[in-house]
Amino acid sequence: MSTITMPKQMLTPRGLFWLKLDIVSYFGNDKILFEQLDEFFDANIDEWKAKFMDTEWILKNTDEPKLFQVAVYNYIMHENGLPVSGLKYVDCSNQALQLYAILTGDLSTARVCNIGDVPHQRIDGYQILADKLNNLIGEEDVLLREHTKKPLMTTLYGKQSAWDVLVPILEKHFGSEVDTTELSKLFEDALYSIAPKAMEAMAKIQMLNSEHIPIYRWTLPDGFNVKYDVKSENEITAERTSKAGHRFHYTGFVTEYKPSKYNAGMAPNLIHSIDGYIARRIILGLDFFVHTIHDAYGCHYNQVDELIGLWKDIMCEILDSELLYEIMEQIADGRKYKHIKKYKTLLREHILNSIYGLC
Repeated sequence: MSTITMPKQMLTPRGLFWLKLDIVSYFGNDKILFEQLDEFFDANIDEWKAKFMDTEWILKNTDEPKLFQVAVYNYIMHENGLPVSGLKYVDCSNQALQLYAILTGDLSTARVCNIGDVPHQRIDGYQILADKLNNLIGEEDVLLREHTKKPLMTTLYGKQSAWDVLVPILEKHFGSEVDTTELSKLFEDALYSIAPKAMEAMAKIQMLNSEHIPIYRWTLPDGFNVKYDVKSENEITAERTSKAGHRFHYTGFVTEYKPSKYNAGMAPNLIHSIDGYIARRIILGLDFFVHTIHDAYGCHYNQVDELIGLWKDIMCEILDSELLYEIMEQIADGRKYKHIKKYKTLLREHILNSIYGLC
């Protein structure tokens, strides 16, 4: 087992802000507006300091007991004038949607994932999807944010029937079997209603797939070469004879690398390659330690603002570029394909002024 040890530093005022946000988030209020942070923190910190070593209390009252305990301990160290060692993670507000918004220059998609112009609001795309589905179903609060988070994330990364996890929830509520064909259409309608340009772009990227091409290649702006081998899962049936002379059949699935007419991996691999590009730019562009978990970045509390500033600069660079066109040209490799319009409604100012896009 490995652990990450950060050098201890005296907290700056902004470092203290991020530590307070950690404590409040681990307590259970992870969607708090920044302007409400100090009031909520000040109203509760005395109880938290008194109870943070009470195992029974933190298990009952906090969302992330161990992390809450460590964060409160760091705050007490700060209060006593001592340096603090801590790793603050900032997480993208649905990076797949953010990238579709930036690659297409679409403000409407950006507003669903906190890089659009939505002052004094912390937009929750998963809750928006839940509300939209409930509206289409015609009932309130049947589907919750916790139900729609995974289907939205996995759909944007290529899963074809991500909505199927909603089936048992709806069947339990209505007490009858769900028409999966109708549910599939409702889910698609809901996605197109909240992020139409992202869904259109994803569909056109998927159309780059050819049932005759086994490998696709493209190069990212930092010179990183991407090789995407098409993988498909195929059913096989075989017949064997046991030592006792009994014949039996069995069916299984094997993964093969070969072209597939039904390949659904083109869009997710393209988006993931840009995820990786952004991560490399951040790691190489900062002179302090950064730990990454996909689209979450961790560094010392004092360094969070610098990390977020670089992330915004990279996103603005992508917005100003023709990166999606350039990648699709390389994948098409001379083949005709449907181009994706860049809408130019999302501006650099929207990204630079965003508060909750990475937090």
